[in-house]
Amino acid sequence: MKLLACVAYFLVACGPCNAFSTTSVGSAQIRYADLKDWLLSGTDDSFISPKLDIRPSTRGGLATGGYGAFAGEDIDEGEILLKIPVAKCVTLQDALEDLECGPSFANLLKKAGPGSDTVVIAGYLAKEYLLLKEFDRRISEGATADDDSEMRRLANIKFAAYLRTLPWGRGVNAQEHVLFWKDEDVDALLEGSLAYKDATETRATVKMATKVLNAIISPVIRKARAEEEPESKDEGFRFPWQQEPEPESSDEEILEGLEDAVRG
Repeated sequence: MKLLACVAYFLVACGPCNAFSTTSVGSAQIRYADLKDWLLSGTDDSFISPKLDIRPSTRGGLATGGYGAFAGEDIDEGEILLKIPVAKCVTLQDALEDLECGPSFANLLKKAGPGSDTVVIAGYLAKEYLLLKEFDRRISEGATADDDSEMRRLANIKFAAYLRTLPWGRGVNAQEHVLFWKDEDVDALLEGSLAYKDATETRATVKMATKVLNAIISPVIRKARAEEEPESKDEGFRFPWQQEPEPESSDEEILEGLEDAVRG
């Protein structure tokens, strides 16, 4: 069971995605099939055992649509079920080498110090996810992947298939997290418990990270959406460990969809 749990973790958390599946917005099973196809493409270092299946799961009482990894046949002791090379994983280097936001991510990493690598990776994935949503919107309105240079770029999002399998919203794949709660629910249900401090600190950290990332990601997404960039404020924002503040936008200027993308 531990082995299968590890396999499920790698398939969902480590297996990035592909460009050729960008236009696929079908069922969850199609999305997972696209993910498996991409993991096996372009390299001899990937391996997924034919005994391994990804299908709907009710394990742990998740009867609301979660997916899991299952063995379709008996597994021998020591048998390899899954191999995923680093080249197929989302890494900090992917974010730092990003053509649009890489230099800004590197600057954030330098200024914010230890712990900011998680924020940088979250920002990179959020940016790519929002660009993928913009691609889907254009396709739904009749555009094609070859219409122009912007569409060709959006059609080649490196981790598209992976992003399509992630539970970005509350309830997707039975996902539930304190980040989705309202402040009053956190107070009503957790205040006075050992979990309250962790919950409030986690929510505050994600909110702060969203404001920092907004300054980096917003121009890219607004350009893709053909939106005007609002005037930026002079005030700064800093993580608790930062010496210098990062540029900050007001709550009203947070890029549409960014909070959900970072939270997801």
